[in-house]
Amino acid sequence: MTSPAVDAVLFDMDGTLIHTEHHTENVVARVLLSHGVDEAKVTPGDLYGLTWAAAGSRVKAAHPELAEVDVGRALMEAFADVLDREGLRLIPGSTDFFEGLQRRLPVGLCTSNVRAEVARLQREYPVFSRLRAIVTGEDVRRSKPDPEGYLKLAEAMKIAPERCMVFEDSIAGLQAARAAGMQTVAVLHGSPDPAAAQAISDHAIDDYTAAIDDGPLVPGLPITRPSTGA
Repeated sequence: MTSPAVDAVLFDMDGTLIHTEHHTENVVARVLLSHGVDEAKVTPGDLYGLTWAAAGSRVKAAHPELAEVDVGRALMEAFADVLDREGLRLIPGSTDFFEGLQRRLPVGLCTSNVRAEVARLQREYPVFSRLRAIVTGEDVRRSKPDPEGYLKLAEAMKIAPERCMVFEDSIAGLQAARAAGMQTVAVLHGSPDPAAAQAISDHAIDDYTAAIDDGPLVPGLPITRPSTGA
């Protein structure tokens, strides 16, 4: 398959640059238990990639007894509390890959999380402060899999959507990028369904270590290793 030229690379955040999606199951259980619900009727993987509001709506649809609860805010606060205690874990190779990439191409971020969590990422790993533009779940009306966020990011970066390559882990995120007309790379490190992610992606990687060591795994990207001490 011949891919169009890549003029910008766009990343998701949770599950794509940092290994945080796996906290979702515990966060959902914690919020439900706080309201007297012992067993979740929603699959945590189905919440990956969604804004907190959209995730909250999905949980409430499965648990009508929570109709009067702001589940989205409760999930967001519980998630932030987990990260306050445990910190952030990187997807292997993500900082080196990002560092080498941003030397050659403009790089943006489209996350369904809130801007406070982007700020946390940039505090802990300053290399991610070199993002050209950022769109968060607070900047959109419609959650992934709607393409709104990715289209807003491409517009902010003044890059045609078809010349953007998106790194995403979630099915909803990959669907959003494809609906925006962008090229996609599935990041499978924490994926609950790698086969489904690969099926809707142009390329797939387990993590970024191979993408640095073996550039053809992601055709069209001019990757250079960061210099020592950069």
